[in-house]
Amino acid sequence: MSNMADAIKKATTIFGGIRRYEASETEKQELATRIAALEERGLSRLNKRLANANRNVEDVFAEHNFAYELIDKHPADVPLLYEPKEYNGRTLKRPPDFVLRKNGITFWIQMKRLSKAERENRQSKIIEKIKERARKIPVNKFFGLSLSEDFACSDIETLIEFMSEVAADSIDNNEYPYLSSGRIKAKLTFWKPNKAILQGLTMGVAEDLNFVNVTGQGREQIRRSLINAAKAFEWNTDDENINLVAIEIGTERRHKIDLGEAVFGDEVVTCRNNKTQWRRRENGFFASSAFSHKVAGVIAVTRKESRLTSRYNKLLFTNERFNNKREQICLVMDFDEIKVFNDWIDA
Repeated sequence: MSNMADAIKKATTIFGGIRRYEASETEKQELATRIAALEERGLSRLNKRLANANRNVEDVFAEHNFAYELIDKHPADVPLLYEPKEYNGRTLKRPPDFVLRKNGITFWIQMKRLSKAERENRQSKIIEKIKERARKIPVNKFFGLSLSEDFACSDIETLIEFMSEVAADSIDNNEYPYLSSGRIKAKLTFWKPNKAILQGLTMGVAEDLNFVNVTGQGREQIRRSLINAAKAFEWNTDDENINLVAIEIGTERRHKIDLGEAVFGDEVVTCRNNKTQWRRRENGFFASSAFSHKVAGVIAVTRKESRLTSRYNKLLFTNERFNNKREQICLVMDFDEIKVFNDWIDA
């Protein structure tokens, strides 16, 4: 059997084992191409990890996609390793995900995906707030709720107002979309109980729609993800070693402010004497004494397509302590955008 035929068989098996996911023939072919490419570059262990992935399959797909980005950028004569136990005489207790050697520099890259568990935790907090507020609406009905990807805490108040307006006269099991800025941010259904007398509008169903918004609370979750990833580095960045953290944050268009504040520190805007002043708090990831001299940059990647096999948009945040290494970091991959500490980051 040829390498590509074997890769197609592996890709079909991988997708066949993922519940509630229908991969097109095109996507199967794309994954097969990537599997074959990784095999040729000696990254068979990452292919095996993807084939054996179960609950964390999306995390492994993120690593697989990222590896393909690196392979596509660098020819075969550029050494690329996946989770090596030893490297250049150094025993690695917690091997970083990728090690790339180019122009006399070793790039150590640890990848982290904003996990589903973190997103579900954030979603549950928002749903609990909606549930609590809805009980104060004096309507003897249940309601079902589904949230869009970009539903945020700031939407709760207007959603509750919308529910107050439509719940009493709603038709059982009809769908009522909640719109904000011309977009559907949530969908609601209402129905009467068979016999029970409810103490206000009561939540019956809240759907899991892979909630992924990071606005507000997401800054802290991104920081925690970065800190966890950076613990792989037991050495500082220096002239021969550059440590980088890559974080995958899904398909959605993230608010750059959230990313910037997680990495650089919260933005603070004040007005004094009719003048606007802007600064950052020293609470960003790069300000942490534990990692400020270890991590030279954070690569934030978002999927270009809403599928498991996808190319990435790539945004680089550089640690100001290593601004002199920015040109070297750009050897790793082609970035769509680069941000530094003093940049004003638009939403």
